[in-house]
Amino acid sequence: MQDLKSFDSSRTRKKFAM
Repeated sequence: MQDLKSFDSSRTRKKFAM
């Protein structure tokens, strides 16, 4: 489950960076 949260966080961060 931690992996999923990590992925979600990474995706959100990427979207914010964009």
